[in-house]
Amino acid sequence: MAGSQIRCLESEEPYSKVTESNPEFYYCERQRLALEALLANGEAAFNQCLSREKLRPFLSEGELQELKTAATAEELQAPPSGGAGTYSFGTKRSSLSYWPQHSDDPPPELELGWPDNGAWKGITRAEVYTHPPGEGAPHIKELVRSCIQQAHKVIAIVMDIFTDPDILLDLYDAAIRQRVPVYLILNQQHLHSFLSMAEKTCLNVRHTENLRVRILRGCTFQSRNQKQITGTLKEKFLLVDGQIAITGSYSLVCILVCLLPSTVSKDCIFCEITSSTICPGLRMSCAEDEDCFVGEGVALGVSDVLNKGCTRSINCGKEQPVAYMGVTYSLVTNC
Repeated sequence: MAGSQIRCLESEEPYSKVTESNPEFYYCERQRLALEALLANGEAAFNQCLSREKLRPFLSEGELQELKTAATAEELQAPPSGGAGTYSFGTKRSSLSYWPQHSDDPPPELELGWPDNGAWKGITRAEVYTHPPGEGAPHIKELVRSCIQQAHKVIAIVMDIFTDPDILLDLYDAAIRQRVPVYLILNQQHLHSFLSMAEKTCLNVRHTENLRVRILRGCTFQSRNQKQITGTLKEKFLLVDGQIAITGSYSLVCILVCLLPSTVSKDCIFCEITSSTICPGLRMSCAEDEDCFVGEGVALGVSDVLNKGCTRSINCGKEQPVAYMGVTYSLVTNC
């Protein structure tokens, strides 16, 4: 039994209902019902539920439109072949933290290594940098690039939108020339923007030694009417050598730089986020509106991913050579 339930049973004080005016208010079953009505029957049903449940409008017009646009039907999953079972709804990676047989699995290993931060490193220091910078303070982008260029052990980045070519080149240089392990966790919805920027920079991030790119989706809300909404990645921070943690707004407005022991918690957060990530499986555009899927294990250049390496001459399901930057890769497609 949860600790809050035990305290409720042991308490002799009368139960006081938490309303929207209480600071402790963060969840309301009536709001969830209204959201279910929106996903199932549209905005009119949502407004009717608000009136019936005596709720004040808790979603703006923009949020209503985004929710209706983002709502998709859950995938129907067939039972395993050769055995009894029923069809079930849900994505392949839904409820990972709920089912014991999934949550007990070990997280993926950081194959490039991770520095040991067990020793005490002194007193934590935190500094705030803004844009425009204060007197004598560096620009935010200058500070971020300096930390990356001075890295010696590891660089780990969690980012929602990554489209800065200068920082990507610094990461590429650190991985190739300085032999520093670089981990990138990006928002799945904005992966194409990152790949497009990498292509324009003439970098093959899919086949770069000491550089690993993984993608992550936000939390998923699944309704009882087989509708689901997938959120977006909001975490944004940079870890350097297990000693520096930079977090805040990377739109060059304000960041917080923490030095020494406080980075230990960020190490834990990064490992937890990594356990929920997947390797990006990339889709290529074929002729006649057909899609070809490039598997997770295929080493493929970015220019090939972005609709340049797939034509009708590639036979689906068969191994074909693909030349990129003077190197021939083995490509297997499944259309």
